[in-house]
Amino acid sequence: MHEVEGTIERGSFRAEISRARDMTVSGLAGEEVVRTWNGSGSSQLFRSGVLADGTERSHTAEGSVTFEDVVVPIPGSDPRYPLSGTINHTMTMTRTTAAGSVTRTVEIVITFDGSEIATATVNGETMEIDLSTVDGRDPLRRHRGC
Repeated sequence: MHEVEGTIERGSFRAEISRARDMTVSGLAGEEVVRTWNGSGSSQLFRSGVLADGTERSHTAEGSVTFEDVVVPIPGSDPRYPLSGTINHTMTMTRTTAAGSVTRTVEIVITFDGSEIATATVNGETMEIDLSTVDGRDPLRRHRGC
């Protein structure tokens, strides 16, 4: 079990975060060449502050994640990308301003197949994640054929 909680306050800005994950990994004993991850987690975030024009704004986000049989090679292996498995992530976010509140929910399913391209379905839209993308570049792109 991994838990993180904290609060930040700076002037008119305040943020609170809480995150927990309960993960199980197999393949740690002996000469195994892969690790299999399973588990779940949850997160909550609250941010509030006052903008330069004096208006108040806040954001809340609550989410859950599930790792199902995510098989990864040991460090230094080739291929180095997850060989199989799925990550399911759901997040509900609310932004509140003087004009009212807006709430959105996003559901993401990421599937791995051993290549550098993972398939992501975001609220029903299929995209690709290029796991080989260098830092500073956007790893997301529409799925081929879409």
